[in-house]
Amino acid sequence: MSGPKGAPQLDRWRRSPEFREIARRQCQEMNKRHWEGPRCEAAKRSDGQPCQKPAMTNGRCHLHGGRTPSGEGWHKPRWPNRGAADGMEKLDRKLKDQDRAARKRAKRLAAMTPDERERHENWHKARRPGAAAARQRARDERRQNAEFRERMAAQPHAPSPELQAITDELMNLRQRLAEIQTDKGVFS
Repeated sequence: MSGPKGAPQLDRWRRSPEFREIARRQCQEMNKRHWEGPRCEAAKRSDGQPCQKPAMTNGRCHLHGGRTPSGEGWHKPRWPNRGAADGMEKLDRKLKDQDRAARKRAKRLAAMTPDERERHENWHKARRPGAAAARQRARDERRQNAEFRERMAAQPHAPSPELQAITDELMNLRQRLAEIQTDKGVFS
């Protein structure tokens, strides 16, 4: 079942002019998409000019943060595939890296002055992990609550007649209780 020059019959199509033309067109289309797509705008260290490598989904190339995790779980560690042949080695390396980073972080925090530590904690409080939309929603809610509190404080409001009657009755009961306790010798 061999063709000319020892090539198997199934390999003939791959070597045919039709197949080569199809492959050439596919390569041209792929290159066109590759070079016409969005470009990385990060500044290069060498000359400060934009990088111009093909950008990934977040607008940066793989060298300038294109592979940086994002979305809901960006701050959670990415564990290696345990089914891979070198999965355990990768897991050990990942755990060692995390341990080393934790020790480095603890050392840096221990060396901070109380003032630096307070600024550090305030910075982290202001930048909670999670989705950007959820953080924005929380900021909007805090702003709306502050505006509402300001409006409520600015408006003098008189208590309703019902509330005033309940408050008066409560004051009378408290006075009566105090009188009873002093008559019996019970001190609060």
